[in-house]
Amino acid sequence: MRSATAVVVLGLVLVGCSGGRAQHSAGPVGSASPSPSGSPLGGPSGGPLGGASGPINLRSSDFPPGWTATPAPGAGGGNDPGAAALLSCLKLPAADRSVVADTSSDVFASGQAVQASSDVTIVSSATIGAQEVDALRTGAGLTCLGQVIGQAVSSQGVGVSGATVRAIPAPRVDGGPSMAAEYGATFTVGEQTLMAVTDEYFFARGTEQVTATFTAYGQPFPAAVEKTAVDNLASRVAVS
Repeated sequence: MRSATAVVVLGLVLVGCSGGRAQHSAGPVGSASPSPSGSPLGGPSGGPLGGASGPINLRSSDFPPGWTATPAPGAGGGNDPGAAALLSCLKLPAADRSVVADTSSDVFASGQAVQASSDVTIVSSATIGAQEVDALRTGAGLTCLGQVIGQAVSSQGVGVSGATVRAIPAPRVDGGPSMAAEYGATFTVGEQTLMAVTDEYFFARGTEQVTATFTAYGQPFPAAVEKTAVDNLASRVAVS
């Protein structure tokens, strides 16, 4: 599964702790925005994913007017060490897992305080996809998820304190398991600290694994916006 949370959380930490300066340009939702090319895990794009951002991933129409859309950082190839670390912690054999294709949505944001993104991965076996999401639904799985997020952020020189992780409701999708978790922590860069809360949703259906991440700093993520986006995403997973 794609560990989108660590990438998004770290990006927001660097933005927030730099005094709110944007690290890259963003276009308004609904405008032409470059899409990530290639596969973040080194697999081919397109095919069952339906192109660079895929028909399942979060899209501009899932968010209110005024939100911006920016290509996901790191899209374009390479391994995902966070995903490998998560599989290792869950005691799932990475050798049995083959990625056929992987693609990320744009990062959708409202100012510097909130942002969301998603990822769709096609794996070689429907059994593997469901097994990984089922493993995350356990108490040990939640602990692993929290540890991997914290380790990914701290490895970049960001202090992590007061971390918590708990299960939250996730939309049900016929044909496969789903789960969601809320991760909260205080991040420190130099003398600046910032409280972050991230909700991450996981879905598995057939050979598809879908992850959606909603992160907010110093304020709650707009609940109605998150619910609409997650429900829209789940409905696309259900018919994919």
